[in-house]
Amino acid sequence: MTVPTPCVQEFWYGCAERWSARMLPRIMVSYNTIRRWRKPWDASVRTMEDSGAYEVILTHGRYPWSPAEYACGIALWQPEVAWTMDYPCEPSVRAKGGYTCVEAQAKTNDNTRALRDLGADVQSVVQGWEVEDYLTNLDLLRGDGLLTPRLGIGSICRRGRTREIVRIVRAIRANTPSWVKLHGFGVKTAVLGTEAKFDLFSVDSSSWRFPVFKHYDGVKHRPIEFKAPILRAYVDRMEGMLCPPDPLGAFA
Repeated sequence: MTVPTPCVQEFWYGCAERWSARMLPRIMVSYNTIRRWRKPWDASVRTMEDSGAYEVILTHGRYPWSPAEYACGIALWQPEVAWTMDYPCEPSVRAKGGYTCVEAQAKTNDNTRALRDLGADVQSVVQGWEVEDYLTNLDLLRGDGLLTPRLGIGSICRRGRTREIVRIVRAIRANTPSWVKLHGFGVKTAVLGTEAKFDLFSVDSSSWRFPVFKHYDGVKHRPIEFKAPILRAYVDRMEGMLCPPDPLGAFA
């Protein structure tokens, strides 16, 4: 019998509209977006929630809400997976926030502890810029008892070099227990065609929005009937790139 090779099993679609949520098998919502809404969508769809850290800190230089508010947002939306309030390490964001990679890691881990103390079952995020930064952060997570069943890899989605992303992912996988499922934030489709797909359990992306929402023939607002087939085609393509759930529990 051939043992199945572990590879990406879940693709989470960045989502900010109710109509598209009804058409997607899994959605990633940003608290930076949904905090303005009074109640969650009435949609039977698997949901992942993150803090929208990159956009938030690049805009404000800090989080404009507390861990307590974020914990309330998680309790309201009740996502299947909720990520901590992390601090990205892209140079532009660090410059805006006025912190170093070491400080970003400490701030992220402090938020994780605070949120978990508040009863929010958040998953940790490993942050860094160079490979060595991530490995140092892994040591901190282990030492502080903050390794969670899912571990997000931050600050990789805006890198231009696919090989650099692959090197980071592979290094983290090699230094992380097998029971930890790695998630790649904003991973570009090209990465799914590399050996990194054997190290990641899940990824998310909002790239589907570009072909669905771009202007056609100068028309800015197309009806859902026009956008829906484009979205369905994208979903079919992405779902076809995923591995089926592993019955032997390679990611258990």
